[in-house]
Amino acid sequence: MSGILDYRHSVAGVLALGTGLALFYLYPFPESNIFLQVIAMRAPEAYWSFKYLTLAMLYATPWFAYSVVLSGIYIFTLKVRRPDKPGRLPRYPEPRKRDQLFLVVGEVHNLARRHLLKTPNGS
Repeated sequence: MSGILDYRHSVAGVLALGTGLALFYLYPFPESNIFLQVIAMRAPEAYWSFKYLTLAMLYATPWFAYSVVLSGIYIFTLKVRRPDKPGRLPRYPEPRKRDQLFLVVGEVHNLARRHLLKTPNGS
């Protein structure tokens, strides 16, 4: 299931394509409608805009709906992971025994002071 959710955008696209094709054949554009025929005669650009936008929305609306549903499933089914415990840092090498600069990434400074700032009552 998590594999499908990792590709949720592609899955939403495939589902929307199938839904759009089904809607395209089940509910074709009503070219025989008298009002649309009048618009086609008086303003052909508006008619073609209507037609192509309607056809585009047959695919875009299901894609949006599937995307929202799959993203919601992805968000709410993720297991809350515990934060990884940091590993112990390597010992800092003795300065006299090395000939190059050395850096330990992830050093924690003033740990005791930070611990003292937290009080049980939250103040």
